[in-house]
Amino acid sequence: MSKPIKTGKLRIGDQWNAITIIARSQTHILKAVCELVENSIDAGARRIEIIRRKSGKEPFLEVTDDGKGLKVTDEGIPDFQYVATHICDSLKRYLKSHERDGIHGEFGIGLLGFWGLGKTLTMTAHGSEGRAFQMTMKSGAQSYSITAVPGSMVHKGGVKVTIGPLHPTTRNILTGDRLDKYLASELRDRIKQTGVIIEIFDRIAHKNRRVVPREFEGDKLADIKDMETEHGIIKVELYLTSPNPDAMPVVSLSKDGTRVKKDMAELESFDHRVWRSGSFTGNIDCPFLNLTPGTRDSVIHDACFDSFITVMQQLEDTLETILKSLEQTEAEKASEQISRDVKKAFTAALSELPTAEYLWFDIESPDEKKAGEIPGTGEDGGMDAPKKDKPSAMPSFLDMLPGDPAMVKITPRMFSVLPSEHKTINARVYDEKNIEVKDDVAVQWSIKEGSGTVAQHLVESQAIYYAPQEPGTAVVEATIIKGQWQGSAECKIRILSPEESENGVSVGKGLPNYRLLADVSGAWRSRYLPQKNIIEINSAHRDFSASKGSFAMHRRYIGKLYAKEIVLLNFPGTSQNETLERLVEVLVRIEKLL
Repeated sequence: MSKPIKTGKLRIGDQWNAITIIARSQTHILKAVCELVENSIDAGARRIEIIRRKSGKEPFLEVTDDGKGLKVTDEGIPDFQYVATHICDSLKRYLKSHERDGIHGEFGIGLLGFWGLGKTLTMTAHGSEGRAFQMTMKSGAQSYSITAVPGSMVHKGGVKVTIGPLHPTTRNILTGDRLDKYLASELRDRIKQTGVIIEIFDRIAHKNRRVVPREFEGDKLADIKDMETEHGIIKVELYLTSPNPDAMPVVSLSKDGTRVKKDMAELESFDHRVWRSGSFTGNIDCPFLNLTPGTRDSVIHDACFDSFITVMQQLEDTLETILKSLEQTEAEKASEQISRDVKKAFTAALSELPTAEYLWFDIESPDEKKAGEIPGTGEDGGMDAPKKDKPSAMPSFLDMLPGDPAMVKITPRMFSVLPSEHKTINARVYDEKNIEVKDDVAVQWSIKEGSGTVAQHLVESQAIYYAPQEPGTAVVEATIIKGQWQGSAECKIRILSPEESENGVSVGKGLPNYRLLADVSGAWRSRYLPQKNIIEINSAHRDFSASKGSFAMHRRYIGKLYAKEIVLLNFPGTSQNETLERLVEVLVRIEKLL
């Protein structure tokens, strides 16, 4: 490397221009007030008052504390000159390590934030013998002035900072309510650590309030402890909560009790699922982070920040495990609810669908009741059974006598059978009260559709169905006659092939439940497993993810997959056009119910 021709040190070419840039860098109005409060805490104040008042018609803001005040010069005057001439030269730099504890001021520029608040800043402090003096600075002006205040200060210690008139753009922002909420979050831990009392007196709105540190909502994650690093201890306070679209819970980042970022996910290095999930809230306090000058609301990406990222990765892994477990539990609950809703919708839709054609899920129609129950007693689990907590009186003898025939019920309503095998079918007639009519009834059995034979059993109400040698379907009809009354019911039958029997295909199981399977490489959305009578749904499919925008949208998506599987199972081998027609037929009836 060649020898340099000349070396030197960087310096400010225009000091006033640099001061102007620094003063204009604080664009967060509430943050500027917060820095004045922090100056008071750094000065050892135990009580701080923020007063919002008017002088004439103009609004002003005052911050008064009972701290150590300013150092007094040999002339007995508060050293305002040092404050005005040592911008960017923080007093903290000249303190020993143990003396810096609890002091946050780092840049010596916090006072200049008043430029964004109002036209003039007046700082009042006491000198020797209780005499009061004040320094006045004006926004955008290079000069300052120090004057004596007639009489002595009412408060013998601390400093009072008065800013005003407030700019028209800030006076509606600096309300008592907003200051209270902001300081309660921004200085949450610092208020707790120091025990400082901060009170806001809004004489314009006629409201007084004490700033109470914000408390987080949710269940505290007690197992997550503070984390030790080579640079210091990172304090972790996290809570498990529920996402709220209107006010999404976030985890904030602080330094020494003062909030730096309201949401950690705003930092690119933490723009991860864990911090954006809305399932966690709380605060992480890292004392060794270096903040950006000017706005003081971000972090310098240096070795300390790299160390912070490395340590936080361990915490992210732990939170990711908690999040996955939480999501699985919520998914199971949602799945159960959706499954109930879908089954209810299909049960209701059955009354509008041609039940003879939709065979293979045994869904009892809303109008059907279980055979053989005695009305009012709830025997056999009938739909007329009274609720357990409201027992009814025993029916009278006359109530138990059958009336005129009203309906025919056949059991089983559907079944599967192997070729050349047989199965017994029952048919009975009931009155309007669901009492069986037994006397003087005649039963006629016939094959309405498909193949096979049906023979009368020795018991008149029973018949035996003999399956053919080939797979297929059949419908057996039972017609019951009593006097001039006649009614009928049907039993749907599926004759299974040997392969279907080996795979466990069956009918009469009711609507299946569903389970999620993440098949990232699969293009399928759903599939029916006959062996387990369950529908698998691909949770990795992009349509599944898109449907989770709301519970109702997700429920409709699951319902459509159910409709697809029902159509495919009930109408195998049909043309594409007929299959689609059947799908529309089902969807039209369930969409209004989902």
